[in-house]
Amino acid sequence: MKIIFAPAKTFDLTNELNEDFKVCDISGKIIKTLQAMHDEELKSVMKVSDKMFKVNKTYINDFSKRKSFYAVEMYNGVAYKSLDVRSMSKYEIEYLQEHLYILSALYGVIKPLDLIKPYRLDFNSSLKVEDKSLKKLWKEYYNEQIRESEVVFNLASNEFSSLFIKERYEWYDFEFFEVRNEKKKSNSTIAKKGRGRLLRELAFNQITDIECVKKINGYGSYFEVV
Repeated sequence: MKIIFAPAKTFDLTNELNEDFKVCDISGKIIKTLQAMHDEELKSVMKVSDKMFKVNKTYINDFSKRKSFYAVEMYNGVAYKSLDVRSMSKYEIEYLQEHLYILSALYGVIKPLDLIKPYRLDFNSSLKVEDKSLKKLWKEYYNEQIRESEVVFNLASNEFSSLFIKERYEWYDFEFFEVRNEKKKSNSTIAKKGRGRLLRELAFNQITDIECVKKINGYGSYFEVV
């Protein structure tokens, strides 16, 4: 069983490691393309404010430096705050390392304890590498990482999960919502919190079976398997 999870655009950079690592060929091509671009090209590709551009330019320059972070600790968006990995037991971290794949437009399909560097890149970017969009560049690779007929729990956003050929797998999507005044409410924040909470519950209970997943609704956030 594999769980797929989206990355985040915000980072916790407090636990920096003085280690470097090798990236796959596709990541290397993307990094070289970004480093060769002029500032105006980068701004156009990233679609960020001048302030955020300076930050992201620094990230690109730092790819060559000997520093890194564990992926699951570096990402710090809403879903990751709900997951709260730093309060998890060794037993739960081992579960994540065995079952969780974090999806990245820069690094591909990564495990929680894989080393990465901060970056700003998603599949909505107009960046082209060898005349291919990022989705075309990564699609085959993504599908090669999960064996055919594998059980997949999709806790990623559509931006990332859409790269997979769902028919290849025993695939389960989830919809998250809150109940207020006896009515269901759903939005992106609720979905992100729900994904993090559900992932935490999966790890706590060491769940690998979809029927067991259906029994753990709670904590003010609910889901449906679709």
